[in-house]
Amino acid sequence: MRPIRIVAAQDYHLRDLARRLRAGDRAEVAALGYPDPLPGIRASAAASLWVKAGVIDTRRGERVLAVWGLGAVAGEPDVGGPWLLSTRSIERYRSALLRYAKAEIPAMHQRFPILRGVVDARYAGAVRWIGWMGFQYGPPMEINGVPFLPFERRV
Repeated sequence: MRPIRIVAAQDYHLRDLARRLRAGDRAEVAALGYPDPLPGIRASAAASLWVKAGVIDTRRGERVLAVWGLGAVAGEPDVGGPWLLSTRSIERYRSALLRYAKAEIPAMHQRFPILRGVVDARYAGAVRWIGWMGFQYGPPMEINGVPFLPFERRV
């Protein structure tokens, strides 16, 4: 297995991510109002304080496994909005990459004592992963007619 590198995400990482999004991530982005995922990914990145990509090097160049970031929540100075989207390539590297992502939580909490977001309730893998990261779920809600679960983690 090739080593994973964590890098500051650039626009070409976002384009690679959009082209190769996992089905569950693509459905979630569409439910949030972006049937074409690239504008939604770019909007999330632009609203984030930082954005990172987990990549591997292949013979054809760099390949994105996942991209994640942390945005500020408007009007709530103590609340940050973490997000992560992944490609089909994550399957082989899932355990290692998710450990990297979990290691980001303390740095997120240095900036924001409360981390909050939503996840598409139909995306069982993402729901499990967010729970594993130590987030608590709130009551189900709908966004654009799709069931979502709000999640939160406090210091």
